[in-house]
Amino acid sequence: MDHASTSAPNPDGIWVFGYGSLVHTPGFDYERRVEGYIRGFRRVFWQGSTDHRGTPRRPGRTVTLTEEPGATTWGAAFRLAGSPEEQAAALAYLEWREKEYDVRHCVDVYDSTGAVAVRQARVYIASPNKESNRNYLGPAPLQQIAVQIATSRGPSGPNCDYLFRLADVMRAMGADDPELYELEALVRTELAVREAAAAAVGAGAGVSEGASGSGSGEEDGEGAGRRDGGDGEEGAAEDEWEEEEHHRDFRLWHQRRQAAAAAAAAAAAEDAGAVQEEAAAGTGAVGDCEAQECGGVEGARVAVEVTASSGRSG
Repeated sequence: MDHASTSAPNPDGIWVFGYGSLVHTPGFDYERRVEGYIRGFRRVFWQGSTDHRGTPRRPGRTVTLTEEPGATTWGAAFRLAGSPEEQAAALAYLEWREKEYDVRHCVDVYDSTGAVAVRQARVYIASPNKESNRNYLGPAPLQQIAVQIATSRGPSGPNCDYLFRLADVMRAMGADDPELYELEALVRTELAVREAAAAAVGAGAGVSEGASGSGSGEEDGEGAGRRDGGDGEEGAAEDEWEEEEHHRDFRLWHQRRQAAAAAAAAAAAEDAGAVQEEAAAGTGAVGDCEAQECGGVEGARVAVEVTASSGRSG
């Protein structure tokens, strides 16, 4: 797989193919969404997640692609919307969002009939190269992966929610992915077993506390406090991870850009006659108009810089 694809650009615009959370939460504006599959790649939960669905101490697992002859992976292709500047901003956002995915590849997307629906869509892949992808976990028995997903949690929530939502959207589009659905079933079983075990332990603890009475309550309370404090100190590093709201921030920025563009168009139409009259009178209104336009570009530049700096800080 090439880190920088040399394929010719798609004359139909810029397309991005998603096979994980991008399918249901793209986080950018798009003109078209096409469901389909790519060939020669298999979806696998081999990428570690330390900042969304896990932590550095207990990483979760998210999907990547591995090359496999004859394999197919279903997902969705998106054609980016907006001006060239807005499309560039969307790609910059994707570069930040997919920062742990070190390979950029171009793929053709096929529809359910086997016809090519989209040519040369960009796809982000997390490779096994540990130098460029430090969070790569690699293959493991499916049951082991299920246990890891069932017990991992990060700033974006439980790892299992990532899996369940992906399985739901794949099932809704009729995707044939038995390994994904088998993993989903294993994780649900693991969660049920752990919930039943926790309930049994809780019931046993209640009986034990009732039998012991209140004589040792103070000592037990102090001991429990010390234990809780120790656990809190041990997990302090995990508690410092705050949820990154880059998807929301990017959408708000996009909405502000669209609102500003609409307002500028309306103002230009309203003032067109006045600008012509003032220009004829030599009042310099045209110069004022140019200054406003420059200010608008500067405002957009600042917005892009703020967005980019937020991504770097993540």
